[in-house]
Amino acid sequence: MCKHVFLLTGYSQICQDCGLETRLLSLDTYNKFGAPLERHYDRVARFTTKLEKLLGMVSPRAGDPMWEYLKTKVLHTPSDIRRALRASTLRTKHYDSVRVFCDVFTTFRCRTYDHQSTYTILRNQFKWLHRVWQQSGGEHFFSYDWLIRKFLEELDHPLLVYLKPRTSKRRERRYVDKMAFIRSKSESTNSYLPTAVPRSRCDAMQKESRPCRRLWDEGPFAFAVSWARGGTHACVGASHEPSHAYSFGTPTDDTTL
Repeated sequence: MCKHVFLLTGYSQICQDCGLETRLLSLDTYNKFGAPLERHYDRVARFTTKLEKLLGMVSPRAGDPMWEYLKTKVLHTPSDIRRALRASTLRTKHYDSVRVFCDVFTTFRCRTYDHQSTYTILRNQFKWLHRVWQQSGGEHFFSYDWLIRKFLEELDHPLLVYLKPRTSKRRERRYVDKMAFIRSKSESTNSYLPTAVPRSRCDAMQKESRPCRRLWDEGPFAFAVSWARGGTHACVGASHEPSHAYSFGTPTDDTTL
């Protein structure tokens, strides 16, 4: 009876003695682009998709019938786009793509804004809200459209002109009360709303950080110091007082950079 010494091929195993081959079909678990078979609902991903459509980063596919439908309409403002979508008999209305349709079929443009900052701030605010909502044990989540409007109103952002107007006062009061409860919950647990850090501030923090400690008589740096002073290569291991006449950077003390 064969003891089966198998050789793996990547998709099967073959015995080197008797030639028995067995297929080995497994799920790709190491490729970061390969999605698992079972994927749960992701609120952050859903919000990000709606935000990217509002910012004009994503549009309906080129063959979507909505493009041909809007070509037959007289459009001037985002309100005209929304009314045309509502009157359409097509199954997919693409209400989230009002910004893209407005840029294509009208001359209307909102005032300029920082695209990357808007994307970063709104996404961070949603991630914070979603995390605190999970910690509070809430059952019903917010409307994504309401959250986008709420975040943009707090920023007084020009993209508000592309959003759906409020339709229910009762829903508005319910969401406002829920938002106030979640923010009070975050204050009691020291979980504060994130804020965007300007790029200049990040650069300043990096410039203020001290370099790693290194002795003056170590390795290549000691050779460079000796060369700048007109010395010899034998200064490695020797003790020298730092000189500030050369352009290798001003040390903070006598022993470190």
